[in-house]
Amino acid sequence: MRRPGPTTASLRESSLPTTLPAVTLILGGARSGKSAHAESLVLQSGLAPIYIATAEALDGEMAARIRHHRDRRSVTWHTVAALAVLPGPVVLVSNEVGLGVVPLGRLSRDFVDCAGRLHQRLAAQADWVRFVAAGLPLDLKAPAAACIS
Repeated sequence: MRRPGPTTASLRESSLPTTLPAVTLILGGARSGKSAHAESLVLQSGLAPIYIATAEALDGEMAARIRHHRDRRSVTWHTVAALAVLPGPVVLVSNEVGLGVVPLGRLSRDFVDCAGRLHQRLAAQADWVRFVAAGLPLDLKAPAAACIS
């Protein structure tokens, strides 16, 4: 059973846009608070939340991670698998993997390279880019003034 999601009053961010821009990108390390921050942006916007999940539960550990994310969201969130059919603003969330040392293995290096290039392309197209560390957001690219409250 899902617990109720956060209320507008419980959200820490006081200077968030009243409406979300077309594309928002939230980056951060593992367990940085990026998903919870993205969820709070969507809830504060007043839009109907839809969650696009890209991970698969291929083992018990990943199934537990997915369950943790599902349990944190209230029943008002809906999950879909097709980005192209969404008519409203999109908030993308991704792990920033380029802050550590260069991995030793080729597969890991290839992943870091691909993720880094993808993030650069997404950030160039996004209207708003935020980095989250220790649950605190930092704007890397601010939304247009029309979106700010």
